Amino acid sequence: MPNAVWKIAGDWTLLIREGALPESANWTHEHADAANTRVSKDKVVKAPLGLLWFGGSSNDAILPRHGHGPQPQVVDGRLIIEGVDLLRAMDIYTGRVLWEASLPGVGALFDNTAHQPGANASGGNYIATSEGIYVAYRDACVKLNPATGKQLAEFKLPMPSGSKAAPLWGYLNVEGDYLIGGADPVFDPTQLKHSSKSKIPGGSDDDDIKKKAAAVKSAVDDATAAAEKLLKIENDNYVSSHRLVVMDRSNGKVLWTADARSGFRHNAICLGGGRMYCIDRPSGAEINRLKRRGEKPKQEPRLVVFDLKTGNELWSTEEDVFGTWLSYSAERDVLVEAGRTASDTLGDEPKGMRTYRAKSGDVLWSSKTFTGPAMLHHDTILMAGKACDLLTGSPRVREHPLSGEPVEWTWSRNYGCNTPMASEHLLTFRSGAAGYLDLCNDGGTGNFGGFRSSCTNNLIVAGGVLTAPDYTLRLTNTEATGAASRNQSRCARRSQSGRRDAVAGVSQRRRIVADRRGHDHTGEA
Repeated sequence: MPNAVWKIAGDWTLLIREGALPESANWTHEHADAANTRVSKDKVVKAPLGLLWFGGSSNDAILPRHGHGPQPQVVDGRLIIEGVDLLRAMDIYTGRVLWEASLPGVGALFDNTAHQPGANASGGNYIATSEGIYVAYRDACVKLNPATGKQLAEFKLPMPSGSKAAPLWGYLNVEGDYLIGGADPVFDPTQLKHSSKSKIPGGSDDDDIKKKAAAVKSAVDDATAAAEKLLKIENDNYVSSHRLVVMDRSNGKVLWTADARSGFRHNAICLGGGRMYCIDRPSGAEINRLKRRGEKPKQEPRLVVFDLKTGNELWSTEEDVFGTWLSYSAERDVLVEAGRTASDTLGDEPKGMRTYRAKSGDVLWSSKTFTGPAMLHHDTILMAGKACDLLTGSPRVREHPLSGEPVEWTWSRNYGCNTPMASEHLLTFRSGAAGYLDLCNDGGTGNFGGFRSSCTNNLIVAGGVLTAPDYTLRLTNTEATGAASRNQSRCARRSQSGRRDAVAGVSQRRRIVADRRGHDHTGEA
């Protein structure tokens, strides 16, 4: 039995399975890892799936779905999810809340119901590792104990010359011994304000008055929708930082810094191969602000690569740099530049994809039609609706089931405003309801009946299970609940549904199929 140990407890001799499930993996960053691959290395979870638990904790304190907050993360059996004023840890094998850490205002940037880009533009503000949960919180990075949520340390960014206060902490990443912080992010507090929907005036039974009131409400709602669209397109809060600071992860000692010419785009910073890759460019909103003043950007966008240990610049290019996204393949030492067009992203997100030899900067191939974010699945780049070869850009193909001829490999989903994420054997996403694609058997798009996934992708494959914590606050047209699934050998596809029983604001689990807790309540027993 893998990970089995004998233990003596009084008169009992126990055979206990400790640690992670064999071939399972964590999801520690907003985009899976420091390299932005958006692919979990978990090899355990594959279709078909069966229910492990259903229900879980209330979503009352969790971020609203349209604010597009950071994705939940999983480390060592614990799922970490963000609220407006807290971080919460849950046991992925039972759904039990393990701890909540009070951080007033930590999710303020995402506490918005106006379909804003949120973390689609800014990136995440916390990272979950085995030795600490790192949280970008105001002007500091707070390190929490993964087992208890208690604060272990606090790191501050260095103050610029002439400044009297520490800069805000924008970008956040952790790789090896290094903690990377983005100092002085783009931030306009007025962009956090948004309007609520109007209401029809009450207190009258006159049909004409009701019709006039309804017409006024419709006009106000149209204006509100226009304002919300502007908020979505123009809100570039925390999309980039003016300086990157690399620290010793153990003590916060500053090792080196790099200043941007315009701004280091957060989703276009990734780490791997002992290097840090960055795109330095103004946002579309900043370019528009300059245009209104009759000005132009002073610098061209550039892609620049630093030695992670020393901060030395290894190579850079200004040749047609267009991207808002970077991913790195450690298997092939390839860097992928792309945009990420979608319904709830900034208006400056472009189409296009280009790959480089990460060590030298030599271009391998480029496409004007592909779009990110790029999910790096070994030698394949998975995209919205299609896939291509990482090294050549050639479309992936499959055999047509009727003609036997090779045709382009494609996939589809119904409406869903979240961003797909991948694992070894699955793609997960919203497709009307919570959806997935069976990569192992090329079985097409399936759905988990009974609940929807969030506008932030909350279908996390890690730790040997697929966990779907409730991230659907203000979703009123379907049941909202959390769930976890594991491999199920006796059925090809299972749709689960149920109701959430709320008692004193906390929903109660209706069914527990298995209790896999260990001595620390997070592993297998």
